[in-house]
Amino acid sequence: MAVSSRASAGGPPPALPEWPRRPSVWWRLGHVAARRHRAVLAAWLALVAGSLVLVPGLVERATAPDVRVEGADSTAGARVLERGFPRLGAEQMMMVFASTTLSDADEPYQRAMSDAARAVAGRPMVGGVDLLPPVAGQDRRRAYAIVGVNGGPRARQEAVPVLLRVAGDAAGRASGGRVRVHLVGESAMVAEVKRTDLADLQRAELLAVPLALVALLIGLRSAGAAVTVLLVAGTVPVTALGALAVASALGAGVNTFMLAVAATVGLGLGLDYALLILLRYRQSRASGHDRAEAAALAVSTAGRTAGWCALGVALTAAALMVVRTPLIRTMAAGVSLSALIAAAVALTLLPAAVAAADRHLHRPPASRRPRRRGHQAVAAGSGGLDGWGHEAVVAGSGGR
Repeated sequence: MAVSSRASAGGPPPALPEWPRRPSVWWRLGHVAARRHRAVLAAWLALVAGSLVLVPGLVERATAPDVRVEGADSTAGARVLERGFPRLGAEQMMMVFASTTLSDADEPYQRAMSDAARAVAGRPMVGGVDLLPPVAGQDRRRAYAIVGVNGGPRARQEAVPVLLRVAGDAAGRASGGRVRVHLVGESAMVAEVKRTDLADLQRAELLAVPLALVALLIGLRSAGAAVTVLLVAGTVPVTALGALAVASALGAGVNTFMLAVAATVGLGLGLDYALLILLRYRQSRASGHDRAEAAALAVSTAGRTAGWCALGVALTAAALMVVRTPLIRTMAAGVSLSALIAAAVALTLLPAAVAAADRHLHRPPASRRPRRRGHQAVAAGSGGLDGWGHEAVVAGSGGR
């Protein structure tokens, strides 16, 4: 409201940041990125392309989230059981036989159970397979066996589809396809979690991107500005997934929960930081600065804020690395990685992108319809900004 009253009274428009007498590191960073925007854009394009090449391999190697608590009695007990009773293994899965036409007394059903048990028992990680006798009241079209599986959580999760395929093939050949096999257990459950996590992440991103684009179009009132912000923000999750792919290839454990956190948090922070800097850039351009100066001023003000915010987010998330639950640590790692990459994108890629796409970033000329004098003064004082940019000017001038 301070702007409206001052503008309607004929006062000067709100002052914008001027060229600093001693350029800061932030100012120099934005200025260099804008002046050499072609080289910066080429470097980030190569980084994004490399990340896209690595992402399919990451999806294949990623495991389901580990829900254990390190040092807990249950974890220690599982290790003792694996060492003392290797036939039972570190985890006991239930192999379920089912048929709609045969009972467990039929010869094909018996062959299916014995052949499947032998096939599974021959796998390296399996300690043993024990067929369970039927109990009173049991559906005779169902039969069960306990499978003792050794190895760590990741190895057991990777073994589930192999064991299921081996058992299913053996039972199918012995029964003519009339007996099906299922695996039930913790590793089987988390393997299904991995599959659903990846599918849900894909659906979430397909929904989030169009909604973000619509919101940006409404707020910025410029298709060029909205697309620029969205493309720059989209660089963050892609690059974060590329970094996780490199870590996974080097032997680090990466699970689907970490992928989901890195992708969603990265997109959110990327949109936030890119929008702040773009609004400041448009404001500086409207006040008469050239592209490089406007980018430098945007990075030295809004970019500096985004950089410190990203560092705070990364350090706060890193504090969770002391938690003994691997699931929480993977979440913390994903958040920290995304925050740091979002800051790097905002401070280097965004000033280069706005300098390259400058003529497409400003909203179309205002309507020629007559307006109230006070409203015209506000529009003139805001440097031609509208939507979120206008609100930023009004809020920022309250103390002047």
